Amino acid sequence: MDKIVIQKDESYIRKLEDFLASLCYDNHLDKYHAAISVPVMNIIQFAFDDSQSGSDFVTLKCGYCKEGLFFKVTASCNCFQSVLSNIHSTPALSPLPIALVQMLSDEVSVLDEGRTVQLIFHLAGIPVREMYRRMEVLESFYAPTPDTAVLTTK
Repeated sequence: MDKIVIQKDESYIRKLEDFLASLCYDNHLDKYHAAISVPVMNIIQFAFDDSQSGSDFVTLKCGYCKEGLFFKVTASCNCFQSVLSNIHSTPALSPLPIALVQMLSDEVSVLDEGRTVQLIFHLAGIPVREMYRRMEVLESFYAPTPDTAVLTTK
């Protein structure tokens, strides 16, 4: 099991990206990097940005489980309480970061009275239809918007 403590500072995104990239590469999970990174990073960002009880640090644990790979994000406060109310709703009705977590993770659980979120990613046996749906979600998430699109002229 791997574990990392992430402090809320200006370098945490880079530290987290490096950790997830290394984890995926070391475990031959390169194809899963985006599908894993987006939900994990969104949950951590949610913990840091929670307006009522934002966390100063999170502990990220990950390892293999029967279904595939799990990630447990534990905050220094119970900032995931509001995630609990959105977890079982339709992704289209959830805030975007939570919707992405729902759509890209196979299982999402809120534990420890809102202090921990557990994400499980099935590494084998994902139906082809589900794989394509996830790819579409990622493509639409990263699609250029009118304010970020680059115009080219010939």
